Amino acid sequence: MIALRFERSEDIWELLFRKDTFDSFLLQEASLEHDYAMTLEHSAAGGQDVPYSRVRPLLNAFIRQTENPAENIPSPKGHIVLKASDGYQKSLVSKPSFTSDPDIIKGLILTFRLENETFTVLTGISYQSFTLDKSIDTLWDQAILRSFDHMNIAFTQL
Repeated sequence: MIALRFERSEDIWELLFRKDTFDSFLLQEASLEHDYAMTLEHSAAGGQDVPYSRVRPLLNAFIRQTENPAENIPSPKGHIVLKASDGYQKSLVSKPSFTSDPDIIKGLILTFRLENETFTVLTGISYQSFTLDKSIDTLWDQAILRSFDHMNIAFTQL
């Protein structure tokens, strides 16, 4: 698990809410608040994974209503938890450096947190059962670091 703080929150706002960058992910949970709150949960969809592409327009509309028009800086706080698609997860566990049983992995998770106009992201793995093997953690962390580097998103690893 790694934590990253983004140098320019505007970059992540654009990628997370206005572009299709994370549309291949599945929404686990979203909770945003400003003058009022909005919460979307995985369990509300009957436990079914909801494509982020389906809820991104709703989240974008909420964010746009809460932007500070004087400075054009979004100011809500909250978090969004995304899970990588099953296809992406299968491609990652097929790598030779993955040394465990692929069936123990429930999901590759990204948790975006917004507080005090600062965006951070945490990587994580959801497991079916306990394991000492952390090879998938390393692969997932490296993939996320490469992705943000490739997108030219400035961040600090915490």
